[in-house]
Amino acid sequence: MATVVVESDRGPVQQAFGVSGFPAFVLVEEGVVAASGYELAPVVDRDAVALPAAG
Repeated sequence: MATVVVESDRGPVQQAFGVSGFPAFVLVEEGVVAASGYELAPVVDRDAVALPAAG
């Protein structure tokens, strides 16, 4: 599940995560930032590693 946040510049979510540029992607696992960046691929790759194998 993804949550998309749209807010004005320097909004509370941007401040909380220290966003300094756009786009910004953040993966949060159990309340802790597990990965973040300006490119989606590294964040998605980190999320894929955390998922259990199907089968």
